[in-house]
Amino acid sequence: MSSPRTSSPVIEEQVASPDPDEAQQVRHVISYHGTLRLAPCEVHELRCISTFSGTQERCENGVFDVEEGKWEEVDIPYAPGRQGQQILNLTGGRMWAWVVNDFTFLRRWWKQQCVDHFESGAPDHVTFELIQFHPLLHDDYILTERPEGYERAPVGQDIVIHDGPTGDKALCATPGCWHSTVGKQPEGWRCWECERVEKRRARVHRRWGQTASGSSAW
Repeated sequence: MSSPRTSSPVIEEQVASPDPDEAQQVRHVISYHGTLRLAPCEVHELRCISTFSGTQERCENGVFDVEEGKWEEVDIPYAPGRQGQQILNLTGGRMWAWVVNDFTFLRRWWKQQCVDHFESGAPDHVTFELIQFHPLLHDDYILTERPEGYERAPVGQDIVIHDGPTGDKALCATPGCWHSTVGKQPEGWRCWECERVEKRRARVHRRWGQTASGSSAW
């Protein structure tokens, strides 16, 4: 007679913290003094979960603010067994995470709310999407290289668009934006942040246009 099986701690954790319905292929880890949570997407795409009162739909705003965190290497939590040893061998026990160490900022991040909805009392439109990071469940999202394009605005420095005839930097085409990238880009290139803002603006305009056309119908 075989002895009853005990459930795996990893399986129990997977049941307790299931992946969000709209989890993307690329996902980033957010860290606060050793507490690690896995976002459903890249950190700059993390979206507010509050209900927007104007449409009663999910808020279109993002949570991300480049001034509130930075990329740092953090310790990967201990993982037992052969898979845990493989992770240790491949990474040296370290990975890149978006670190928010200021508790004032963290309170908003940990509620997954935009600046407008933080402490507003607005109800959540979807379930909280930041789940506890577990190396055995989420090893596909361990970053061994620092993501690019998250530099803060330069203070008192001129942005170099070209270093001469063979310059290798391009400046975002959006007026007033300071973002640049390495390598030649097509004319009119825009950085990821400006692209995100433009997509959000287009979604809002499209939604309000549909609402207006529907209300004007006889």
